[in-house]
Amino acid sequence: MREIKITNQKANKDRLEELFDQFIFECRYMKRLRPATLDGYKASYVLFRKLSHVTIDSLTTEAMTNFFSVMQTRVRIVGKGIEKTGVKDSTVATYARKLNIFFEWLVRGNHIIENPIRKLPKYKPVYDNMKALRKSDIEYIRTAIENHSTSLLQVKRDRAMVSTLLFCGIRKGELLGLKVTDINLERRIMTVSGETSKSKRTKTLPINPRLAMDLEDYLEQRKHLKTPQLFVPLNADKGISSDGLKHWVDRLKRLSGVRFHLHQFRHTFASNLATKGIDAIRLLKLLGHTDLRMTQVYVRSITADDLRSVVDGLSFDNLI
Repeated sequence: MREIKITNQKANKDRLEELFDQFIFECRYMKRLRPATLDGYKASYVLFRKLSHVTIDSLTTEAMTNFFSVMQTRVRIVGKGIEKTGVKDSTVATYARKLNIFFEWLVRGNHIIENPIRKLPKYKPVYDNMKALRKSDIEYIRTAIENHSTSLLQVKRDRAMVSTLLFCGIRKGELLGLKVTDINLERRIMTVSGETSKSKRTKTLPINPRLAMDLEDYLEQRKHLKTPQLFVPLNADKGISSDGLKHWVDRLKRLSGVRFHLHQFRHTFASNLATKGIDAIRLLKLLGHTDLRMTQVYVRSITADDLRSVVDGLSFDNLI
C-alpha cells in the first residue's frame, strides 16, 4: 500500500514538472518571451520545488506559505563560504509574481482549481535603496578605463559602451544586440531592435553629442572587423557575449572600486532626465515602457539634493 502511495506521489510530481515544461514551451513559442524572462520563471520554479517538494495535488495556500517561510529562514552559503539568512522583500515579491504567472496558467488550463498564491497577502516591497550611479561613480569607472586599458580598441570600446549605457538607458540585451547599422551618426539616431527589446517594439533613440563622439572614435577603431555586431571582444571578430559583458562589469568594478551592476546605468539615465524636467510620457518612450507605473520605479532614486535646484527656483514672483 505504501509503495502505491509513493508511486502516485512521484507521478504527481512528474506531472507538475511536465506542466511547467509545457508552460515554458508556450511562453517561448506562442508568447515569444525573451530568454531572460524564461530563465527567471525557471529559477523561481526550481527553488520552489527544491524547498517545498509539492505535487500538483498538494499545491495549496498552506504549501505556498511554508515555501516562503523556508525561503526567508533557511541558512545558505554565499561568496567564500559565508553563511547568510533572510532575503529582501523585493526578492519575495519577485518569486511570488513569477510563480503566480505559472499558477494562473494552471488554473486557465483546468489543471488546478485555485491559484494557491491568490489568497496570500500581496507583497509590496518599499524600494528605498539608491539605484542611480552618482557623478563620482561614473568618474571612477571612466578613470579605470583610461588607466587600465591595454589597447586603443579596448579604451575606445569601453568609453563607447559606458556612454551608450549612460546616455541611452538601454537594457543589457539591447546593448548586446546593437549592430553597426543601428548607429546613424549623421542623424544622431540609434535604432534598438524589437527582437532584443523587452517590449518587443523597435525604438529609435537620439544620440547624445558626447556619445556621438565616443561612437565615432570606436567605429573608426573597429572598421577592419567584419562582424555586424557593434560591441566586440578584444580577441575575436564577433559580438560580445553575455558572459563577456559580465566579465567586463566585474573587471571595471574591481579596477574602479565602484560596486555597480549594469542596470544601474538605466536608472541613472532616467533619474537624471527626470531631475532636468522631462515629462513622464517622454521618459516612458525613451525607456521603452508600456506602463507608466514601470517608469515611476526608475525615478525612485531621486534624492532631496537632486530636487534642490527645482525648489530653489521658486519665488513669490514666479508663483502661478
